[in-house]
Amino acid sequence: MNDSKIDILLQTIKAKHEYLYRFIKKRIGNDADTEDILQETLRKALESYDPQRHDKKLLPWIITIAKNNIYNYYKSNKKTESLDDHTEIPAPLDETVLEVYLLSLLKSDFNVPDELLKYLFLSVVKGVPLTEISEKTNIPYTKLRYWKDKFLKEFKQKFEDEKFY
Repeated sequence: MNDSKIDILLQTIKAKHEYLYRFIKKRIGNDADTEDILQETLRKALESYDPQRHDKKLLPWIITIAKNNIYNYYKSNKKTESLDDHTEIPAPLDETVLEVYLLSLLKSDFNVPDELLKYLFLSVVKGVPLTEISEKTNIPYTKLRYWKDKFLKEFKQKFEDEKFY
């Protein structure tokens, strides 16, 4: 390869070194990895430089090498979370805690009568049919149906009003 052609490549690298660094840093974020990727990019550019193919579009070709190296960086360094990433690790909610929370929500936010709380919970959350609850508890089906429909309507309204979606 002609020395003058290599000189053109080296001059381009020197002139655009800061630009290439910022280009990579913007996509990587930390200095150490940015330096490594820049060094790998320049090494690959020097190794595979072909004046016949790359002279006219030298900088876009080097940027393509940098993009490929950035892609490889993310592909090989997928971020995994460790316990050190979390200052507080919440205890898992067991079913009892969740039930108590939902029951208190039914009582406080939707004014469901105490005697119906558990049964409404069983129907709405656990999917137990109202007919089965009515048969086993001797609570009229119509009363259970009324409170379930009232709760679902109010819950839906509350959900829509607060724009959770």
